[in-house]
Amino acid sequence: MTRKGKLRGLTKQEFSQLLLSVGRTPKEQRPLSPVEVGQYCQKAETVGGHARDEITFELYMSDKGMVPKFIRLLELDPSVQHLVEWGHSNDGAIAFSAAALLVRFDKSVQKNIAKKIMEHRLTKTELTSIIQLVTRSQQSPAQCVARIVKRRPITVVRHVIIGSVVGKKLQTHLQSRTQKERDQLAQQVFAEHYPDLKHVTVKLGPKRFTVIGGSLVATAIANDKDFEATISQHLEQPL
Repeated sequence: MTRKGKLRGLTKQEFSQLLLSVGRTPKEQRPLSPVEVGQYCQKAETVGGHARDEITFELYMSDKGMVPKFIRLLELDPSVQHLVEWGHSNDGAIAFSAAALLVRFDKSVQKNIAKKIMEHRLTKTELTSIIQLVTRSQQSPAQCVARIVKRRPITVVRHVIIGSVVGKKLQTHLQSRTQKERDQLAQQVFAEHYPDLKHVTVKLGPKRFTVIGGSLVATAIANDKDFEATISQHLEQPL
């Protein structure tokens, strides 16, 4: 089989971004998020008519299970998809490895479990234990998370604030941007509006944004009654 250096259904730029995102490129330099990789792989499959093995071959991936793994991320609740990153969950959002496990939960509880992952910095190993507890016990996913967290010698909880993006025009614009571009914009806006807050992670989706940080984050946002409208207004300014 000879590589063609392209995939039907994807533009030249989309294929280039996809190739860079699954290759040896450092994680922080990858143009696409894991969910966006899944979207492009699905597009090559459904629009381009490629088999998953063909996509794997063109992307120089040796593991044939990776393309299905990326595509399965699209089964995540839309409110969760913008939170998935390449790094570790303790970097602020949800690691790809953790997100691959999160898919195994019913969609109705994924949003709450995602919040627990960010609040407690749950590891892949801990998530695996939670899934086993959910399967074997009669307890809810939230109760199983609590049991796993209690096993830790020290418990540190971060605050996770979820807000809605206000305005159809802004939502449409954000939908056209990559996850990396949205996050960079959100981080810039948040730093300008809340300059005193440090070590804060902001993840921005087309319709909602998520802020992860310490207790000062919760206090600052609690004092801003128009938080969602204020952030949305600042997001609109560069448009």
